[in-house]
Amino acid sequence: MAVPDEALEEIESQVAHAYYDADEILESVLSFYPDETDEDAVRGAIAEAFARRAAEIASWPAVTDCDRLFAAFAELERAGIIALENCGTTLQDGLGFVEMIADERRQTGWIGRGYCFFHEQDVMHAIDGDGLLLAFGALDDDSDEAFQRIGEAVAQACKAQRLAVRWSGSVDERIRLPELQWQCRPRKGNRPPRPE
Repeated sequence: MAVPDEALEEIESQVAHAYYDADEILESVLSFYPDETDEDAVRGAIAEAFARRAAEIASWPAVTDCDRLFAAFAELERAGIIALENCGTTLQDGLGFVEMIADERRQTGWIGRGYCFFHEQDVMHAIDGDGLLLAFGALDDDSDEAFQRIGEAVAQACKAQRLAVRWSGSVDERIRLPELQWQCRPRKGNRPPRPE
């Protein structure tokens, strides 16, 4: 049984996403196309997609836009700002992860200033060439001024990594990295655990 074109497109998308391994992609495809796919054929298609991706990765520059973004996130973490990759599937989902992780860190005496993240749908837009959106906000201070300070810190950290940033300064607007090319090496271990 051949793998449907829609399933092949989903496989390519999830491989490019970079946060899922072969078993997770297999489970996802089989759950969406249970009566239309053969497991062995899907496994073969996934292996081929990963092989194509490995060849693409070999042609990428040593430092990609995604590497620069993750360096910016590491700097933000050092500055007391939670910076999360592939954080849930929606904005609301991501905010739930932030709250969970902030609570866990506070139990160890951590004092944080704020957060930033991008979620799964943001990654899909980046894969499509639409740049990447970053959500941000303050912890323990709901004032616009506190949110704006975090937005400025996130924007500055990205600019310091030579990423183009578009943000009006409004707390009601997410930060956009309009030119970011989604060249992301596999990062399965870099997504937050699901809340209980």
